[in-house]
Amino acid sequence: MPKDPQVIPVQYIPIQPEDDEIDLKEIIKTILRYKKFIFIFTFIITFLAALYAYLKTPIYEIQSDIMIGQINGKPVVSNKIVAEYLKALYKKELQKKFKKIPNAYLSSVSVPKKTNTFLTLTIDGLSNQYDINKKNEILKQIQNAYNFKIKKYLLTEQNKLQNLNTKLKSIDLIKVKNIQNQIKNLQTNIKINKNLIKFYKNKIATINNKINFLRNETNKITNYLNKLIKENNNNSNTSSNLIISTNIINYQNMLTNLYNQIKNLELEKDNILSQTLPNIQHKIEVLKNQIDNLQKKLLIDIPQEKQNIKNQIDNLQKKLLIDIPQEKQNIKNQINLTKLQIKNTFFTKEIGSPLMSDKPAKPKKKLIIIVAFITGFILSIFLVFFMEFIKSLKESE
Repeated sequence: MPKDPQVIPVQYIPIQPEDDEIDLKEIIKTILRYKKFIFIFTFIITFLAALYAYLKTPIYEIQSDIMIGQINGKPVVSNKIVAEYLKALYKKELQKKFKKIPNAYLSSVSVPKKTNTFLTLTIDGLSNQYDINKKNEILKQIQNAYNFKIKKYLLTEQNKLQNLNTKLKSIDLIKVKNIQNQIKNLQTNIKINKNLIKFYKNKIATINNKINFLRNETNKITNYLNKLIKENNNNSNTSSNLIISTNIINYQNMLTNLYNQIKNLELEKDNILSQTLPNIQHKIEVLKNQIDNLQKKLLIDIPQEKQNIKNQIDNLQKKLLIDIPQEKQNIKNQINLTKLQIKNTFFTKEIGSPLMSDKPAKPKKKLIIIVAFITGFILSIFLVFFMEFIKSLKESE
C-alpha cells in the first residue's frame, strides 16, 4: 500500500515592514535646526551672483532687419548666401573668440523662414552707439559685396530709358517732320502736274490753231498757183490792137514779162511743191505725234502718276494717323516698364529703425539674482541633508 505523504509543519514568522515613510516633522525640524546655515549659504550665493551681475561689463544689444537689394523686384542674391557670407566674414565674433570684449560685435545672423529677402542682425556692444556703428559697417560690407550688380543693372536701364526718350523725341522732331515734308512735296508735285495738264492742254490748242493756219496757208497757196496757171493760160491767148510798132514792142515786153512771171510762178510752185508743202506736212505729222503723246500722257501717264502720288500720300497719312502713334505708344510702354523696373530695383538697406533699449541686455541682473537665490537655497538644503546623512553614518558606526 502506498505510504501517506508526510506533513512537515512550517513555522510562520511575521515579517515587519520597514518604515520608509518620510517624516515631515523631522524634515522641518532639521531645516529649522540649520536655518542659520541655510540663510548664510543662500545669502552668500545670492551676494556673489549680485556682485558678478553688477561688476560684469554691461552689454547693449540691438536687432536690425536688413532687406537684400533687389533687381526688378527679385533679390540680387539669396538671404541665405548673405548670411553665410557674414558668418564666414565675422566668424570669430559669432563664436565669441576674443580675449577682450570689443566695442561692438556681431552676435548672431538669423534668416526668417519662407522668405529670401530679409535677414536679422543681432549686435552686442558696450553702447547702443557702438552697436549702430557696427551695424552700419556690416550693412556697408553687404552693399560693397553685392551692390555692383544693381549699379550695373540701373546704369543699363537708365541708358535704355534715355535712348527710348531720345527715340520718342526723334519721332516728333525727325520722323513726323520728314513725313509731313514728304506729303508737302507730293502735294506740290500734284499742283505741278495739274499745271502741266493745263500747259499741255493749252499747247494742244496752240498746235491745233497752228495746224489750221498751215492748212489755210496751203489752200491759199494752192489757189494762188491755180490762179497763176490760169493767168498764164489767159496771157498766152491774148491779143491787142495797138499801133503796130507800139504793139510789137508792147507785146514783146508783155511776152517777156509773161515769160518771166511764168518762170517765177513755176519756180515758186516747184518750191512750194518740193519744200514748203512737204515741210508743212512733216510739221503737221510731228505736231500730230506730239498731240498723241500729250493725249497719252493726259489719259494714261498723268492719271497713273497722280494715282501713285495719292497712294503715297495715303500711305504717309496712314503712318501719321496709325503707325507713328502706335510706335510712340510702344515706346511709351517700354519707358513705363523701364521706370517700373528701376523703381523695383534698390540697394541693400535697413528696414525701419533698429530695435534697441536704453538698458543693457546683458547681464540680466534680476534674473541672475533670483536664480542664484533659488539655487543657493536648494543647494543649502541639499547640504543640510547631506551633512545629516554623514552624521547618521558616523553615529551608526
